Amino acid sequence: MTDNFTGESARESANGGSLHIAETAEKVFARAQETYQDVRAKAKVRFGEADTMMRERPYVALGLAAFAGFLLGHIISSGRPNVVYLKDGR
Repeated sequence: MTDNFTGESARESANGGSLHIAETAEKVFARAQETYQDVRAKAKVRFGEADTMMRERPYVALGLAAFAGFLLGHIISSGRPNVVYLKDGR
């Protein structure tokens, strides 16, 4: 009366589980492809907008790029201690 996974019942359970995993993987893959296509289309639109803005207002684009670089550098360096060691001139 014990229901152990042995022999034929174990194979049936494993096959059913692997079919379920394969179906789930196919669904996830299809969803990932849809998401990729959506992101790719939106990125093309945003790139076109950015390109237009850079051509119409180059100084604003340069300022935004400098600010983004400063902000990124500040975020990266914020984990380091801000200690300055000075040599004694003696």
